[in-house]
Amino acid sequence: MNIRDDRNSGAPMPPELLVAYVDGELSAAQAAEVEARLASDPNAREMVEDLRNSRDLLRAAFGHEEVQEPSGFAGPAALAGAATPRRWGAALAGLATAAAVVLLLALDGIRLPGQVPADIAELHEEVAAYHTVYMTERDHLVEVPAGERSHIEQWLGRRIDGPLQVPDLEAAGFRFAGARLLTLGTLPVAQLMYSADGRLPIAVCVTTAEGAEREAVLDRHHGLGVASWVDDGQTYIVVGALDEGELSGIVELIEPAAAGT
Repeated sequence: MNIRDDRNSGAPMPPELLVAYVDGELSAAQAAEVEARLASDPNAREMVEDLRNSRDLLRAAFGHEEVQEPSGFAGPAALAGAATPRRWGAALAGLATAAAVVLLLALDGIRLPGQVPADIAELHEEVAAYHTVYMTERDHLVEVPAGERSHIEQWLGRRIDGPLQVPDLEAAGFRFAGARLLTLGTLPVAQLMYSADGRLPIAVCVTTAEGAEREAVLDRHHGLGVASWVDDGQTYIVVGALDEGELSGIVELIEPAAAGT
């Protein structure tokens, strides 16, 4: 397993690499490199802790001798029978492994396959995938800075064919950093970026809705929390390195403001 290529890129550590580290499948040299990265990556350290806790819970639930610990993490899509990105490693196999993932997801508050409609899960997957790239940007986090808030609301509001009001997330500890224009398929998307000291940036994405109004749905993709809902002809998506409580709190902050646009 080659882990040298992105050591200095600022990219999040691949989950399958952390699984291999926790399972003791890396060489001494590889493990040392991972530990060096962990020293400066609090999100990776948190994932390692979660993996170790889940391993201990599985041993307690199924018995140490009976549990075949997973050597790779394929995520909810694999359990649903869908193809997963190559970087997530091989699909989970065997009843014990499937049970392990179900237990891990249930304990983490993640919705299991069947609880999230396929179209919403696909939307969340796409948004989370590109956010893993944008959230590591430093000098070019946004196209238009927060100081041009009025321009952002007018410019991106025209692009998404509807009113746009930049939500205030100060109560959640995040300040508005600026915005950029993205696309989902052929739909223009207003991506509003928020930052906080010692945290990876999060995004609030707004685009024209293609379906009926619906309440917020929360799940996880690529290690990120994602929530989306449809209100008054617009789809709202929140994505970032957030736990379920933080994600729900941000949704509750945005929904009243969105309803008043």
